[in-house]
Amino acid sequence: MGVLYDDQNTTNDGSKEYALITDFNPNQDVIQLAGQQGNYILKPTNAELPTGIAIYLDKPGNEPDELVRSRLESPPWI
Repeated sequence: MGVLYDDQNTTNDGSKEYALITDFNPNQDVIQLAGQQGNYILKPTNAELPTGIAIYLDKPGNEPDELVRSRLESPPWI
């Protein structure tokens, strides 16, 4: 199983194609990611995206981490 929204482009972070989650409820919803938890990084969105926390696939070497999901507000579970 591959990573959804990974465009396989090693020169950009995928900020033009990603899932935007606006109503995530940790009591009802689950985000299922491919692979292991250590393959992903939670960090603030960049200036091109709505303000919030994003999930990035940790890419090797100098390749930009790939944006997978973005949230509009910071989740309470971080």
